Amino acid sequence: MAPTATPPVIDAAWAQAELTDVATGESFRIADLAGKAVIVETMAIWCTNCLAQQGDVYQALGDLDSDRVAYVLLDVDPNETAPALAEYRTRNGFTGTYAIAGRETARALADEYGDQILNPPSTPMILIGTDGRITLTDFGHKSSETIVQLVRDHGA
Repeated sequence: MAPTATPPVIDAAWAQAELTDVATGESFRIADLAGKAVIVETMAIWCTNCLAQQGDVYQALGDLDSDRVAYVLLDVDPNETAPALAEYRTRNGFTGTYAIAGRETARALADEYGDQILNPPSTPMILIGTDGRITLTDFGHKSSETIVQLVRDHGA
């Protein structure tokens, strides 16, 4: 029997933060997804660029192994609420894990990547590889083909 690989430790403060999935009410940490390729996108409900980017991510997810990839969206607008985010998710037919980032998580992201990570229209996206490697992608809209390649480059 082959030994099972130990998932990498994802120790970034924002990945260790306890979040709540707005669809299920369950608590989770991004770090708990270690071993999968994880797409983390900061967003806001009002952001049309975010909506377009999410559409392309969902298209890309159709070309990837769903057992090897997780998609987490963090609402970084301090004025938005979990019920409003849940309604946005449902209204758009989305299935990813949506959570309100909260002040501490948002500050941890900004401390690590700069304030632009908190600017939803710049479509910020972080990729965490199956090996635990964390990469902030270029800002700006990414095509579904680019997303597929980024995720595959990160082990999925």
